[in-house]
Amino acid sequence: MLIMSDKNLKLKEWFKMFPTPEALIHGAKCKPQSPGLKNVADTFFANCNLTLIAGQLPWKLFLAGQRSVLRDLLARSTSLGADAVPEKTYGLSQDQDISQSERITRVKKLHSSIDEDEEQFKQLERFSAQTGFRSDLERMMFAQVVSAWTAAETCIGDLWEASLNSHPDTLANLAGARNNKADAESKSVRLDIIAGMKFDIRQCMGTLLKHKFNFTILEGARQAYKVAFPESAKDIHASLGDLSLTGLAAMRNLIVHRAGICDDKYAFESKNLSEMIPVLTQGQILELDGEIMARTVMPAMTACLNLLHSVDQWLLDNPR
Repeated sequence: MLIMSDKNLKLKEWFKMFPTPEALIHGAKCKPQSPGLKNVADTFFANCNLTLIAGQLPWKLFLAGQRSVLRDLLARSTSLGADAVPEKTYGLSQDQDISQSERITRVKKLHSSIDEDEEQFKQLERFSAQTGFRSDLERMMFAQVVSAWTAAETCIGDLWEASLNSHPDTLANLAGARNNKADAESKSVRLDIIAGMKFDIRQCMGTLLKHKFNFTILEGARQAYKVAFPESAKDIHASLGDLSLTGLAAMRNLIVHRAGICDDKYAFESKNLSEMIPVLTQGQILELDGEIMARTVMPAMTACLNLLHSVDQWLLDNPR
């Protein structure tokens, strides 16, 4: 079991960085107009929602507990008087000299502004440090990194497949960056796969060719897009080249394959991404906080949304 440090988790940055999926998609901008991309977009938005909910859950549970305590205190103070509010009410015990009536006033204020009160984040930091909840929060950050990368990886791969299915005349030629024998051979497909489609491959070229590329690693996905889309599709390649995706993938791989313990590969990658992800040496443990999450998870989701929009725009600008 990994032993995490007692550094500040910067929970406010974590909990407050996630807008709703509707706010993320820039209104109508990222809602694809190409029919073939609708399922890809719907799936990505659903996966984004799962990722966002996972990050917000600890905060919502903490607030629910706070509200329950505060409702109880308000009810007791109303029916039994001010003396019914304990002098050391959790979260209100920093100032021991206040009167009981003032304590009730503070409880009411907290109850009415609990979602925005800065003190709530401080209380959760203190609570997590005192109860051992801290390690659970850190592991939830790990889980969210993995969930975010799964959403990104699925979107990138499915979008490539759907694009070639929708626009095989140009994209299925794989002529975008064909510069070696492997690229040319990547257009070959197995006959049994074609037979499984009853030899009707007019709208299945992306599905036929997808297995030729490794979309489970970021560089494999980037190569697939370079081979399919022309160099002039700069917005597509720029979105997929966003460093937030590189950072997110590096952290995800370290978490999934090395349990968060730094290896040579991550140590090398982190040096080039020092402003985004923690720089570690071999054997060190990856430690996350709200600022790191805000620098990687949300920008990576936005990069995928930009990729979705750019591919959609390319398909619209280059009709079959």
